Amino acid sequence: MSDPSKAPHTFPPQGTIPPQGYPQGYPPASYPPQGYPPQGFPPQGYPPQGYPPAGYPPPGFPPAGYPPQGYPPQGFPPAGYPPQGYPPAGYPPAGYPPAGYPPPIQGVAPAQGKASELAPNYEIQFKATKLDNKDLGSLSDPFLVLFARSENAVALGSNSKKEKKAGKKKGKLQSKNWVVVHKTEVVDNNLSPVWKSFQVNSQKLCRGLLDYPILVECYDFDAHQSHELIGRVQLTMRELLSLNEFKLKNPNRIGLSDTAGHLHCVKCTPLP
Repeated sequence: MSDPSKAPHTFPPQGTIPPQGYPQGYPPASYPPQGYPPQGFPPQGYPPQGYPPAGYPPPGFPPAGYPPQGYPPQGFPPAGYPPQGYPPAGYPPAGYPPAGYPPPIQGVAPAQGKASELAPNYEIQFKATKLDNKDLGSLSDPFLVLFARSENAVALGSNSKKEKKAGKKKGKLQSKNWVVVHKTEVVDNNLSPVWKSFQVNSQKLCRGLLDYPILVECYDFDAHQSHELIGRVQLTMRELLSLNEFKLKNPNRIGLSDTAGHLHCVKCTPLP
């Protein structure tokens, strides 16, 4: 019996080329188009001489026998690891960390039952866009105030009478039960200001917690201290680290919306 693999081959193969049923006019007569590939492609000298460089990869790399046979060794990690009862019962010991640690910051309530989730210090930078204009004959002179939340702070966004009353007050840079942590410089005559970066301690700002509330208010500066609220936003360090745009709200704004501008986080970086 003859071996079919050794049968003589004919080229082109018998039959119709292209096979029956193959679409007429394909590929089109003008394919590939004239001038393709373009003259000078690839360019002269490509790839450059000496690439890859002689001796690359170096001889003996990776070394023979790498990774070594039997790695990782059988039975690793060993059975019973970690040992039963680890960590031991009663660890950490009762009363650790001691009461009163970390020491409280004046005017700011300590976090309850949570260790710090953040680096001690951060460099933060903000800018704003499309701010409402509060001045006649010129543009607003905006600056920001960052507040830490105290124990009895009123949550924003409730449109309560207290919140609206606080929004109407001029020259008051401390919202109800919120403690001022930082004020930026004033940017004159600008509705899209970019403020300088600043450093802030995360314990003072948000107890070192990712989701603890932070209040940012934007004011129009007035030389007579009657600073007028442009808008405010309540946010968290988690949002500063993951988002870069926030709406500044003013419950007393006249118009179809209470949005008085947009706050942008340009930078929020932990310091070494």
